[in-house]
Amino acid sequence: MKKFTLPALMALALAFCASCAKDIVVEEALQLPVHATVRTAYNIWYNDSMEVESINYLSGSILPFGTEVVITRATEKEIFFHTVADNRQFRIRFNKDHRMQTAREYIQTLFTADDVETITEDISPANVEKIRRGIVEKGMTKKEVSLAYGPPCRFKTPSETLDTWLFWTEILISRRIIFNGGRVVEILVL
Repeated sequence: MKKFTLPALMALALAFCASCAKDIVVEEALQLPVHATVRTAYNIWYNDSMEVESINYLSGSILPFGTEVVITRATEKEIFFHTVADNRQFRIRFNKDHRMQTAREYIQTLFTADDVETITEDISPANVEKIRRGIVEKGMTKKEVSLAYGPPCRFKTPSETLDTWLFWTEILISRRIIFNGGRVVEILVL
């Protein structure tokens, strides 16, 4: 039987703990009271297995902005939640290198306490319907694009004040949204 020294055991325990993801208290991150109503702040795109990448690839099905959800667990690497209306279960794999933000900051952008009417108060009903379906077209505002596609990943769009935002539909296929005066003037598929 092999014996381990105390330093070897401590190193092994430290390596194990380093791989464990620390839980995030969602109510604290969102600065909401316990059991407050939480909704999606923008459209979340997912595949058939209800898996979501934090990069928010623009393919698959859409969980629309304003959908009421219950967040069941959040760590530095994963966020688990389900929809209130039909109990669909989702898991988001968080990648801080794509988002260039902490999981806590990501949760603050992903979820909101605002209802749909508040979120869309300055958007025409026709554009609200397009946004729910994930459609972005020329003339839309940055807010409308953010609702339809989510905020762009910071490693390719470091600031939402820039006039070019980059999104992915697949790993090697992207969509570039170009703004002028805060409105979409061009949509390029690369």
